[in-house]
Amino acid sequence: MPNLNLKKIIDCIISLPIIWLFSGFLIVPGADKSIVIIILISIIVSVGYYKLDNIKKNHKDPYILSLFVISIFNVLFYETIGFGSGELRSYLAVMLYFLVLPKNTLTFKNIKYFLFLSAIISLSILIYNRYELGIDRGIYIVNPIPFSITLSLYAVTALYLCIYKKCNLSILSYVLLVSGILITQTRGAILPLIITSFFLISLFLMQKRIVRVKYVAIVIALLSIVFTASFDVIKNTTNATLTEIQRLSDGDMDSSIGLRLQFWKAAQQLYTLSPIYGLGDSHADELKALNQEGKVSDTVAIYSPTHYHNQYIDKLVKNGIVGFILLIIVQLLPCIISYRKKSEARFLIYFLTLLISLACLTDTPMSQPFSLIPFLFLSFISLEFSHKNSKNDIAE
Repeated sequence: MPNLNLKKIIDCIISLPIIWLFSGFLIVPGADKSIVIIILISIIVSVGYYKLDNIKKNHKDPYILSLFVISIFNVLFYETIGFGSGELRSYLAVMLYFLVLPKNTLTFKNIKYFLFLSAIISLSILIYNRYELGIDRGIYIVNPIPFSITLSLYAVTALYLCIYKKCNLSILSYVLLVSGILITQTRGAILPLIITSFFLISLFLMQKRIVRVKYVAIVIALLSIVFTASFDVIKNTTNATLTEIQRLSDGDMDSSIGLRLQFWKAAQQLYTLSPIYGLGDSHADELKALNQEGKVSDTVAIYSPTHYHNQYIDKLVKNGIVGFILLIIVQLLPCIISYRKKSEARFLIYFLTLLISLACLTDTPMSQPFSLIPFLFLSFISLEFSHKNSKNDIAE
């Protein structure tokens, strides 16, 4: 009995990064850095208790191997042409954590509670910041875009649990998460979430799961209430978008959408300078050089973007075709693995990938630790659930 209790305590400590991801990660400044410290503590505890047992079991896992290979390339990029330290730190920490994580502690059984916790915490802080403190978009500890994309990943997971696993609690989690995302007014998260949710619900209905259609009806009804209550927010976001489109038609390229179009155009020219390995940190200097040659507008040069507001274009510029291929691997490999397993949980992985891929069209969520880490975690947990294929694991 003492040994059993000790094992439970050890496993709880090892699971702290997962718990933190759905709680403190959303409200503590610098949470993407603090989770690395928590991961290191968990790694030390895991190796101290389990020795090398988990490493021997996990080192052949294809997803972990892919993260290992990607991490090696990222280190080479970092030491040669330059690479984002946050992105590198995230890959290394997550890969090492998965390597020592006892897989018997990985289950979706508690994810429904973690999602509900994240929904309550995120919506509370967003409402307080937006309506009590008057903070625009409701968040200041991190950029609203990766914050809302992370909430979108949680929302898609909650929707899957709701309609595929008959999880009543996840209905509320999904609605609360969507409410929080609307407060952030982040178009780069709202639109991908709407599209992904639509296809997820459509696939569910096409599979003729008549018994569970009531869950879809409940979700739609609650979302109708949320969108009605958020009418002013939606109206303001829509009006802002229409205004920017009008500015584009008038030849004004200095709006948010216009700047993105200019960044993409500049990126096309930068990519040709080093198509294989990319420009790394020197992309900023090369951008200024293009401006001096009259090939890039002064507005773009003055803005001097740290990234090009499209994950795929950004990778091509900074890490060339090599970095682009590595990005595609980390996004699609979970889909390939889950497809081969033919388990029901593969649909969750498909739609998480769809969501992050759509978000990548207007931002760089796979380069920003705050959205990268949750995607890697959810993908890995979903894969393990796929392997176990436990259909009654989370139903209420």
